Amino acid sequence: MKLQHRYLLLAVLAVTGVVGMAVGYRLWRDRVARSTAILRDEARRYGDQSDHGDHGDIDKAIQAYAHYMEYAGTRADDRVALAEYAALLGERACQPGSTNRQVSDAVPVLEDASRKNPDDHRLRLRLAEVLVRIRRYANAREHLEVMRQSSRDHGLLPAEPAGGTGVVEKVPEHGGGWFDR
Repeated sequence: MKLQHRYLLLAVLAVTGVVGMAVGYRLWRDRVARSTAILRDEARRYGDQSDHGDHGDIDKAIQAYAHYMEYAGTRADDRVALAEYAALLGERACQPGSTNRQVSDAVPVLEDASRKNPDDHRLRLRLAEVLVRIRRYANAREHLEVMRQSSRDHGLLPAEPAGGTGVVEKVPEHGGGWFDR
C-alpha cells in the first residue's frame, strides 16, 4: 500500500512541476514581449527626436535599439526595427567627427539590414557611403550598381548622364570621389 502512495505522490509532483514550468514560461514570454515593446518604443521616440535635429538623442536611440536587439535576441525578426537601427548607426557614422569604431560598428548592421530589406535604397545608399568612408570601394560600387539597376531608386541617385559616367563610375577605385566631403 505504501508503494502505491509513493508512486501517486511522485506522479502528482511531476504533473505539478510540468504545469509550473509551463506557467512560468508563459509569464516570462509575456514579460519579454512587453519589455521589448517598451525598448522598441523608447528607441523610436529617441530616433524621432534625432530626426528633428537633436543629435544628442541619436546616441540614446542607438543605445535603446541595441538593448532592444540584445533583449529580443533571436526573436528579433523585426526587419523594420533593424532598418531603423542601421539607419541611425549609418547617420552617426557619417557625421563629422565620428570615430573609427562608430564607423566600423555601423557596417555589419547596415549590411544585415540591407540584406533583410533589399528594397530599402536609403539604407543601401547609406551603406555605400559608409563603405566609401572606410575605403571599401568595390563593395560600395556593388551597392550603388544594385540601386542603379533598380527601377525604384526613388530619385536617390542622380540621373544617369547620356555619356554613361554616372554615380557608380564616380566611386573611385583607389580614393577620392563622390562621397568625399
